[in-house]
Amino acid sequence: MKRWMLRILLGLLLVLLLLIAAIAAIGLTEKGTRTLFTQLQPLIPGQLSYSSLNGALLKQLEIRDLKYQLDELRVAAGRIEFAWRPAALLSGRVELNRLGVEELDLWLPAPAEEEAPVEPAGPFSLPDSVRLPLAIQIGEVYGHGLRIHPAGSTEPILIEAVALGAHNELERVILDSFSIKAPQGEVTLSGELTAAGNYPLAFQLDWSAQIPERGAISGSGTLGGELLGDAAVLTLEQQLQGLADAGLQARVSQPLGEISWQLALDLARFDPAPFAAELGGHLVSGTVNLKGDLASAGGDLALAGSLPDVGPLTLDSTLAATTEQLNLARAQIQLPQSGTDLSLSGTVLALQQTPELDLTLGWTGLRYPLSAQLPAQFASESGTLKISGPLSDYRLRLDGKVSGEGLPATGVALTGEGSLESMPALALTLDTLGGQVVLEGSAGWTPQPVWDLQVRADKVNPGLQWPDWKGAVGLNLKTQGQLVDGEPRAQLDITALSGSLRQQALSGSGQVKIKGTALDIRELVLGWGNAKLNVQGQAADKLALDWQLLASDLAALLPQAAGSIKAGGTLGGTPQAPQVNASVQGSQLRFSEYQLEKIGGTVALDLGWKTPAKIDLKAEDLLLAGQPVRSLSLQGSGLEKDHRLTLDVDAKAAQLSLALKGGLQDKQQWRGSLTQLDLTQPDAGAWGLQAPVPLELAANKARAQALCLAAKSGQGQLCLDGLWLAEGNSEGGLTLQGLPLTLLAPWLPATTEITGQINARASGSLSAKGALAYDAQVSLDQTRLTLPDEGLKLSFTDARVSASGTDKKAALDLNLLMDEVDGRVQGSVTVGDLAGAGLIKGQLALAIEDLKFLSLLVPDMKVRSGKVQGNLAIGGNLAAPRIQGELNLNNGNIELPAAGIALADLSVRLRDDPARPEYLLLDGSMASGGGTLTLSGEFEPLAQTGLISINGERFQAVGTPEIQVFISPDMQISMTEGAISVGGELKVPEALIKPPKLSNAVSVSPDALVVNAAGVGEAPLAGPGLDLKLRVTLGDKVLVDAFGFNGRLTGGLALQEDSRRGTRATGNIGVAAGKYELYGQELDISRGSFIYTGGPVDNPGLNMRVQREVDNVTVGARVTGTLRVPKLTLFSEPAMPDTSLLSYLILGRAPGTASASEQEMLVKLALAMGRKGGNAVGERLADALNVDEVGVGGGDTLDDTSFYIGKYLSPRLYVKYGVGLLSPASSFLLRYKLTDRWSFESNTGTAGSGADIFYQLER
Repeated sequence: MKRWMLRILLGLLLVLLLLIAAIAAIGLTEKGTRTLFTQLQPLIPGQLSYSSLNGALLKQLEIRDLKYQLDELRVAAGRIEFAWRPAALLSGRVELNRLGVEELDLWLPAPAEEEAPVEPAGPFSLPDSVRLPLAIQIGEVYGHGLRIHPAGSTEPILIEAVALGAHNELERVILDSFSIKAPQGEVTLSGELTAAGNYPLAFQLDWSAQIPERGAISGSGTLGGELLGDAAVLTLEQQLQGLADAGLQARVSQPLGEISWQLALDLARFDPAPFAAELGGHLVSGTVNLKGDLASAGGDLALAGSLPDVGPLTLDSTLAATTEQLNLARAQIQLPQSGTDLSLSGTVLALQQTPELDLTLGWTGLRYPLSAQLPAQFASESGTLKISGPLSDYRLRLDGKVSGEGLPATGVALTGEGSLESMPALALTLDTLGGQVVLEGSAGWTPQPVWDLQVRADKVNPGLQWPDWKGAVGLNLKTQGQLVDGEPRAQLDITALSGSLRQQALSGSGQVKIKGTALDIRELVLGWGNAKLNVQGQAADKLALDWQLLASDLAALLPQAAGSIKAGGTLGGTPQAPQVNASVQGSQLRFSEYQLEKIGGTVALDLGWKTPAKIDLKAEDLLLAGQPVRSLSLQGSGLEKDHRLTLDVDAKAAQLSLALKGGLQDKQQWRGSLTQLDLTQPDAGAWGLQAPVPLELAANKARAQALCLAAKSGQGQLCLDGLWLAEGNSEGGLTLQGLPLTLLAPWLPATTEITGQINARASGSLSAKGALAYDAQVSLDQTRLTLPDEGLKLSFTDARVSASGTDKKAALDLNLLMDEVDGRVQGSVTVGDLAGAGLIKGQLALAIEDLKFLSLLVPDMKVRSGKVQGNLAIGGNLAAPRIQGELNLNNGNIELPAAGIALADLSVRLRDDPARPEYLLLDGSMASGGGTLTLSGEFEPLAQTGLISINGERFQAVGTPEIQVFISPDMQISMTEGAISVGGELKVPEALIKPPKLSNAVSVSPDALVVNAAGVGEAPLAGPGLDLKLRVTLGDKVLVDAFGFNGRLTGGLALQEDSRRGTRATGNIGVAAGKYELYGQELDISRGSFIYTGGPVDNPGLNMRVQREVDNVTVGARVTGTLRVPKLTLFSEPAMPDTSLLSYLILGRAPGTASASEQEMLVKLALAMGRKGGNAVGERLADALNVDEVGVGGGDTLDDTSFYIGKYLSPRLYVKYGVGLLSPASSFLLRYKLTDRWSFESNTGTAGSGADIFYQLER
């Protein structure tokens, strides 16, 4: 028995040994492992293959090029690696050292048809604890180059790398590391979970994501909590950086039971620039707080940011939602700077079926553009929009007020009933311009737009918005239509146009049908006052339209218009070849600055050329853009291949006659010739065409050959030729020969004579690819300027300017050689890389040894000596050119006769600044009247800015016999692109002012209006504005001896001027000592000052007192008021009657002692006082009697004193009657204005009669 037992044990042991040996042979050897895979391969469903297998199953195994396919599932792996320690099983552990795959492609099959969901058996639960029977140690599980191909997708999901390391310790599952990396971003996770008790867990989660074309965002934080227990909660905390800086907190309570959750986002910074470049720098911040469960959610949203040109913006919202309902308690957007406030509230029910709405949108301060800095094109002070009901049958109501720039204030009310496809009932009411516009009907938009609408307008007054268009307009029209394949099919019926506009009755009716591009107009009649327009016919593949327009008085209809017009005609043919027949007659037409005294003519033009063309249009006495044209005539006639066109213009500036002859060739090209071109201009003379010019015109080609104009009297010839090709090389040329420089005489000083000729040539070409090339040269030949009175002359022995270049580079050369002054100006500049940097390289050399020739150009300036030398180098590029070198003016001596001064030792230097290449430095000096003046400054030519300092000491600025002025300036002048600022101080240490030699010119009255001074007025010259802040200080030698005043002035002024207001002054000019001649008597000035209080500089306040003493009597006058409106008051101490006061003031003695001649002198002086503005009684009488003049006039003797009355019977006729006060004499004067400059005057009286004709010239 024992023996058998021993045999059995030995047999079992042998079997075990054999099994171990077999396992070892299979798992520990490469051959055995290969045999095992070979045997298992037929047993595996699908197709499995690989190129090589290395290693052993129980050691380390490597498989290359593995491929597997089961139906649509396919796997291809470049390399698979597996390594583990089987011996660890003996210690109760599973140790996986390494498991990896490289270059894996996984093709997923299409998802199977969805099956009915299986109801869960019950709530998910976890055991009290989970303890694995073996310890598990995973060293590394990885994958590199993974590509997952979902079914139906052409782009695979790429995973660059994935790695996992983990182990367990009893119930603890520890994730040593987990990472996954893809082009979209990267995630890393580590931590542990205890599979017992409440299942606590704690993980570190870090991630980053790259959003294409936007930027990167990353997060770092923790995930922790417990899965079980009454306080089971999972918490996620993340700190975000990159595209947004924010803190995120999320909590999930009872994750395995009745789940509830909370989410809080604190957004510190979000820059929307990567998503919208125009919003760069407008940061967004705010908070989001949400909470809920699996069936509902709700919370608050608060964001703050800004918008370009709009300013701050805030968004606040409170909402709650379930699977069936959305409740929006509040959603508000505010724009504080523009005062805009938008709010939305309401509910949306039945989210899973047909949603049912109950929403209200309200607003205040709505405008467009949103920026308050820009005018509002559209604005709505307030309004509401309400929508209720299901989307299949909702009700809509809108109420609000709108206005805007050019948009009248309008009340808007809209009601409607509709669905997602149409609005069967809608009504829009606009309360605007004092009237009402109502639109009613229906509209649809699915499957295609369709409408049926009626429009009514009543008592609409456009004049409330546009004052020139007052009226009460009424309108009734109906329109029905639809869009079929994008083409309109519509009908418009104008039932009635009624009311009035600009006090002219309105009328109208008609019908217009539209079918695609075809129009059918039936009896369209529109009337407005004396104007009427009739249109009827069809415009489709064939045209058949009749029209008539009649307006007998345009002034009653249109502002800035006048005249009458009558026109009519037909339009036939086809749109491609229309046939026009029209006639027009008009007279005294005017619109704005355009005028036309008379126009008439007919046009018969068939572009299908089935009938001959005939055009005959004539206009007379035109005013076009301020240019008077006496007549204009356009005539044409002929057939398609032989027609003629003439144009004649007779204008004040020039006369033109032009004639063309030619015809169409194959309807694609016009060939002919320019047979006449005569041009006459007062300064340039008469020019004419030397020979007919062949012309070709087509859509892809144009050619003119040898177009030569020659002066009909004198010398000069201008020739042009050119060829343009849409596809090919285009070229052109110009030559100018022998053009006399005497044509420039009108623009030169009258005393300067010029002789010589201008010659020029130019040519250019443009290739089919856009390559440009050109070459040009202008020269002056035998040119001489002379000033005979001064014996000055200037001759040019060489004067040439040439330019050449291509679309890539350009060059310019200048060469001037001048005799008599030993002068030369030579320069050249090239610009390369025109399409890019535009690099500049050039130089200018200037040397003129005698500047006397400047008097040829400015005769009022007498240049006695001076020379200019300079050398400049030009560099940089077109955007930032640089100038190096310097220019010098030396030994300058200039006389200015008008100012009475001579500038001596004049020198100016302009040079570059090595430290600042964009700047030029200026310094200079000069002397006048024994004083000096210096200049210093800097310029930045590209920026058009600069600063100049002017300093001087007793520099004589004016030295005429009447005025002598010396100045000592300390001034600064700064220049910017749009303004010139002048500041500092100007001292006047010495001045002498004497009476000027006055002509008989009369000052224009302040209330005078000058009309037709020179035809059409010229616009003021545009230029930079002036900003003046200058202190003017008078010295102790400022003397005035003029207009009865002899004295010395002191004081100072602060002058100010800007672009908005004229020159203003603050300060005081006082009379330090002086005398004033009043009524022919010299009086002492006891007090005198001109007071400036910030008003206009030419109207100071007056505070003056002049007096004289006779015995114990003081008499004098006070002058107050302003310079424009002075007030003169006589006074005496002691007080006495005016007759006594005048006797003391004028004669220096008491009244009653004057001789007859002295009394006569008193009367003359009283009359003189009246003429100087003291005739207040006469002025009051003129107003009372409704005449223009009432007054007392005097002659050489007292007997000549007379009383007169004058009256304008019309703007051109004036009469005046006078009667002697001390003698029986009378006179009658009649003056009649014949033209603006000629007038007739006759004088009939007791002493005799006479007549004169006057010619008046004022400047």
